[in-house]
Amino acid sequence: MNMNVKFTGVMEKIIAEAIKQGLVKTKTEALRLGLLTLNEKYTLMETKPSKRIFK
Repeated sequence: MNMNVKFTGVMEKIIAEAIKQGLVKTKTEALRLGLLTLNEKYTLMETKPSKRIFK
């Protein structure tokens, strides 16, 4: 799936801080990490551990 997303305000600041702290390298990685964290918290779908999460 491809999409364009515009983050402003608090969301933009959170992503910038995640990059600044080295948690992620890009905005796309921040979004992916957010989705994985959401799934981890709410178990939206079962996932198998993978060595390669990011492309």
